Amino acid sequence: MTPEPILTEIDAGIGIVTFNRPAHYNAYDGAMLAELSAAIGRMGEDATVRVVVISSVGESFCAGADQSAQAIEAVALADLLDGMVACPKPLIARVQGVVCGGGVGIVAACDLAVATFDARFSARDPNSGQVPAVITMPVREAMGLRHARRYLLTGETLSAAEAYRIGLIHEMVADTAALDEAIGEWIDALLAQEAETVAACKERCRGHR
Repeated sequence: MTPEPILTEIDAGIGIVTFNRPAHYNAYDGAMLAELSAAIGRMGEDATVRVVVISSVGESFCAGADQSAQAIEAVALADLLDGMVACPKPLIARVQGVVCGGGVGIVAACDLAVATFDARFSARDPNSGQVPAVITMPVREAMGLRHARRYLLTGETLSAAEAYRIGLIHEMVADTAALDEAIGEWIDALLAQEAETVAACKERCRGHR
């Protein structure tokens, strides 16, 4: 039986959405993105959910598109990123290993992101010479226009330290256990706020778009 490519869980007000294709480095297709988008949408509307964590199984967070149907994937990725920006709940990226193409866009679209020291980021999908243009806006907002121009246009690989320096991630930690510790601290801080206040803050933060 083929495992579900996206796993979801809600526990004590925390929604967890997990990439579950470790044998494929969590590369996605259009259907997988649509499922991820729907899960985030449901959690965004669920009053019992206060925070959403996007995580992954295996050594890599997300290796981008699987290249089987690029046009469909581009549309699905755009829809996902729009839904993430519009989600009233804080989104946290839990990142390790390889992050490519649309995976970088997903990290950038999260409100908070933490990665292990060995994480590596590239705006290019590994089997494509094309820049995924749909990730441009969240990447630009995460790292600023000058850095976005460089890394989107060149496809250079960023270390976790460089991703931290330019703002793509907020923290970097030693290992996956430390990822959970850092996320736990953020969750505690977020749960200490009124849900309506957090949602209003997110709304105002995207008001310039």
